[in-house]
Amino acid sequence: MEKELNPYLQALKDKKTTMAAKLTFHQGSINNVSIVAVYSGVGKVNASIAAQILISKFNVDYIIVSGTAGGMAAGVNVFDTVVCTEVICHDTDNDIYTKYHPWMKEPKFYSDAKLISLAKDAAKTLTQAIHFGLSTTGELFVNLEKSEALCIEMENAAVAHVCFVNNIPFLAVRSISDNNVENGQDAINRNFEKASYQSYVLVKEILTNFK
Repeated sequence: MEKELNPYLQALKDKKTTMAAKLTFHQGSINNVSIVAVYSGVGKVNASIAAQILISKFNVDYIIVSGTAGGMAAGVNVFDTVVCTEVICHDTDNDIYTKYHPWMKEPKFYSDAKLISLAKDAAKTLTQAIHFGLSTTGELFVNLEKSEALCIEMENAAVAHVCFVNNIPFLAVRSISDNNVENGQDAINRNFEKASYQSYVLVKEILTNFK
């Protein structure tokens, strides 16, 4: 969403914009790294469209998803940040991924090892709580009591899937806007901007050491 993108737009230098598929892509640099920043809109289809345009039109080398999520696991608190090392969907029959897509051995997607390593280095320099682990993607607001996921969101697996078939390294960074302790739309609205900024802080630190 737009509020998740705003911290990047404020930091972006030499900015210019390009329109494609009703989306606005902002080109520029952060920490001397060339960036194309976009908010896709909510959901897997919107996220997939934006990811494919980033790859096909802008020839990006990496894709990083940044924003908010709901906290799932105990100990993942509001405003904590989750580096999503692996992602999976919770609102579909995941067997279809392997049954009808012979290039896929499992329905789970993994983040890039280099980007995870950079995130771990960045985490050492920050005071905010940062967790590494599984994220689950779906377009329903649900309570997954038996899930092993640290967080729940609506786009990660879609972007990871697009990156997988295009051989583009992927990472998702999500900060918690709500959880089972502080939940509901009021909590999301209240915490959204700060949680978005927490994700930006970690990504910006990753870019500091990006080469």
